Amino acid sequence: MKYIEFQNQFKNHPIIHLSDIKNVEPDFDHRRLYEWQKKGYLKKVINNFYVFANKDLSEAESNFIANKLIEPSYLSMEYALNYYSLIPEIVFLRTSVTSRKTKSFNTAIGNFSYQKVKNDLTRLFHDSSAILVTTMFDYYGLPTDFPAYAAQHGNCYQKVKHLEDAFGRDINKQNFLPYLQLHEFEALLFSSTQDIIDTMPNSEYKKDELNKIRYEFNSPEEINNNPQTCPSKRLLNLFPEYTKVVFGTIISSNIGLDVIRNECSHFNDWFTKLESV
Repeated sequence: MKYIEFQNQFKNHPIIHLSDIKNVEPDFDHRRLYEWQKKGYLKKVINNFYVFANKDLSEAESNFIANKLIEPSYLSMEYALNYYSLIPEIVFLRTSVTSRKTKSFNTAIGNFSYQKVKNDLTRLFHDSSAILVTTMFDYYGLPTDFPAYAAQHGNCYQKVKHLEDAFGRDINKQNFLPYLQLHEFEALLFSSTQDIIDTMPNSEYKKDELNKIRYEFNSPEEINNNPQTCPSKRLLNLFPEYTKVVFGTIISSNIGLDVIRNECSHFNDWFTKLESV
């Protein structure tokens, strides 16, 4: 792959992982990435993650990158409150929260740190105005030290209920509603394959493939938990240009809550509880 081909293929990606390139060109020689860094075309973020050196990252793209460096994770309460101007303090460090081991990255494009979920939740519970605290973690990719992870059994709905109950017991707060997304956010997008087709470029010939994925399962939430066949990987195999922060947002907005709730019972149960607060 020549650099101009690489640039055209990945120009809409906020961050590029080596696996993204391999999906497009399985025989890609990763030494080309080092050559392109030397020429000033790319910047290495951390191992196997790269960005275009001349790309000015938006706030949304930087947030996407922060959560991509370790999954599952989400932007911390402190950062979100500052982003929406709800606290006066300036937050210099982009912080995401993860249930995995705490990590800190100093990269060519900024600093990213990760802290334990429980620490961030503890701060939320100190806020007396917080009527309810909830989560939305992808079930796919949970760390093995997640509460009761080793004791899962039954179908995917039984497993996720088991983990949510254990998570709730571990946090042990009356106003805590744990939620794990089956199997990950991209599953919700399969609630309407037509909206995927209407949004993604060059999709007119992929309708049958999308429908085959969707109707292999009773619900989009059941699209399976496997590194090669999870919902996001299936989308990327069909649409290498897919990114959650751009296309995921557009597709889910076009689908709408009513359709997603009708197709995804576990998501609907969670949303119903939120409505009752």
